[in-house]
Amino acid sequence: KKKSRKVVKKAPPPKVPKIFDCPKCSNAQCVEVKIKRTQFHGSLKCQVCRAKYSTKINHLMKEIQVFCQWRDDLEQKENMKLGFGEAKEEGFEADSRAAIEGFSRHSKPIKKEQHIVVKKRLLRQ
Repeated sequence: KKKSRKVVKKAPPPKVPKIFDCPKCSNAQCVEVKIKRTQFHGSLKCQVCRAKYSTKINHLMKEIQVFCQWRDDLEQKENMKLGFGEAKEEGFEADSRAAIEGFSRHSKPIKKEQHIVVKKRLLRQ
């Protein structure tokens, strides 16, 4: 008599959350993300502080990516208010301190010409 094999059950993939904690008002589970794929539009809204955000999306984006993009934009705006903005010159972006040291934001070496341009800009300020 031949033994039968056990049926291996695969676990379902984890579900991507659609409700998140608000970084503005620090309340838990109050930011709801909605995606309209036919219109290529993603939006979110906090139920407590009424913070809103909308962005264009592509067909691959999920709710978590819209939320993370909002958090990145909030962080960038906060850095601009505090004066930690990024230097932009001729399509080159770099943190000013990193530009002086010769590295870009992503730790790639800066070309010598770009280093000089950024350094001149910093000296003018």
